[in-house]
Amino acid sequence: MKLRENSCDTPSQARFTMEPSAGGNLLEVIDLAHSLRQEQLFISKEQNSFVLLSETLQENASEVSELAWICAQHRRNLSDLIVSKPETGPAMCCQKANALENVKFVSAYKAKGLKYQHVLAYTNLFNYLHGSPNLLAQCLATGDQLSRNVLSSDQTITITQAIVSGLYGNAIHSKDIELLLKLLKELIDIEIVPSEVPRRMLRAGSCAFARLYHCLHERIFSAKLFLTAALHEPIMKVLVEDEFTLEIDPAKVSINYPLKERLKK
Repeated sequence: MKLRENSCDTPSQARFTMEPSAGGNLLEVIDLAHSLRQEQLFISKEQNSFVLLSETLQENASEVSELAWICAQHRRNLSDLIVSKPETGPAMCCQKANALENVKFVSAYKAKGLKYQHVLAYTNLFNYLHGSPNLLAQCLATGDQLSRNVLSSDQTITITQAIVSGLYGNAIHSKDIELLLKLLKELIDIEIVPSEVPRRMLRAGSCAFARLYHCLHERIFSAKLFLTAALHEPIMKVLVEDEFTLEIDPAKVSINYPLKERLKK
């Protein structure tokens, strides 16, 4: 900065004004450019780090989903071995277990014989079903009614497991668990509530609700802990009561009472 005296004023009225120098402005511009450059480098570095973290997260999520699918198949294989199904003996179960250990996953767009347009169409369909529990429940209930004499129990279980493991990712994320619970609620309203004999619908494999609940119960360990903690006390209370007679058939309840009690009731 430099000072300039006005020549038109008297010495007593002389005043000085300040003028910015060209050198000072140049230094400020250089400092500003340097700061902007540093900010640009910082932003670029953060963007690259964010992209790298996103790619790593996506790879880890895919790996977790693959491991969850393999674990679900191992669980089903073990269940078949425990119940000793005729078509799944020990040798067959061991063969399946070895095959699962060597399984390799391929991205849909890299699969041979599958066009990219079809991949997009399937993706849109699955995303729509994933976010529409009501529609999916209607489809499952309708499928139960139409396929009672067409599909075997193993085929219906396979369809249910494909929905849980494929569409809802084996219920790993809380959002998928929430959607599965909504799907169960919709199935209760569609299949259980209108039924004249609800207890028959609750038998294992009897309807879509029973199959879906079984799959969900197997995959969510926290659900097992919750049900154990919530139902342990009332169940034990019923079991230790000698006065209570347990009977699932309402028509046979009166048989367990003495004649006088039956006449009163």
